[in-house]
Amino acid sequence: MKIRSILISLAVTALLLAASGCNQGGDKSPSLAGTEWKLVELNGREPIQGTEITLNFEKERGGGNSGCNSYGGAYTSAAEGKLEFGEIEQTLMFCMEPEGVMDQETEYTGLLLQAAGYRMADEQLEIQDGGGVTILKFEQE
Repeated sequence: MKIRSILISLAVTALLLAASGCNQGGDKSPSLAGTEWKLVELNGREPIQGTEITLNFEKERGGGNSGCNSYGGAYTSAAEGKLEFGEIEQTLMFCMEPEGVMDQETEYTGLLLQAAGYRMADEQLEIQDGGGVTILKFEQE
């Protein structure tokens, strides 16, 4: 009799979990498609004053302005917060001001290629590398 009660209880619990769409495999990160972001931190530092770096996501492509040049490329993301960028294409302008903008641009696009995951909360987007370290932080535009 006790075993039957336990089995019924387990079956009811399993049905309730399935009906509620409970995902025991991790968090369900919101979709990136249709979102627009402005960079506020790269590798723990603020962007160079006088530069604006943006990242806008469409269904399968992401891109924006990297401080001097426009850029874009394909990306893949998953509900578990996984994120990867493919090859990134850029325009070929050279900007001399503000000082360091081209180095910052190179660092930024390199960090995008290191992306392995993301987290969105409180109108912020954090992109992490394969070790889970936040390498880029954005605010919603």
